[in-house]
Amino acid sequence: MSTEKKSEFSVYSISFNGEVVYVGSTSVGRHRWVCHKTKARNANQHSRPIHDFMRSNTKDTKTFPEFTWEIIATTTDEDTVKELESYFQKKYDLPAYNKCIRPLNQPQDILTR
Repeated sequence: MSTEKKSEFSVYSISFNGEVVYVGSTSVGRHRWVCHKTKARNANQHSRPIHDFMRSNTKDTKTFPEFTWEIIATTTDEDTVKELESYFQKKYDLPAYNKCIRPLNQPQDILTR
């Protein structure tokens, strides 16, 4: 019997003051949140719109208290994680991966998890 552990892939959300503004996928779990905060803290040419948004919407770039990160789905299949990511981006009315974040002037009609 094999004891090899399958990789786990996660779909996660980043919320700003309780409203989902970004959905992404990762294979590194909670470490991805640490990466987002680090990139938001250190503005450079590789910043994504989510990092610019995070940096400009907090007074505390160490902890980003206005933002929450949550795993919303997991799978061991890499193809499935991309499908789940797309599903949740549509569910929360978000633009495609890495384009921009959800405009905050849209109606608050997001379904709760």
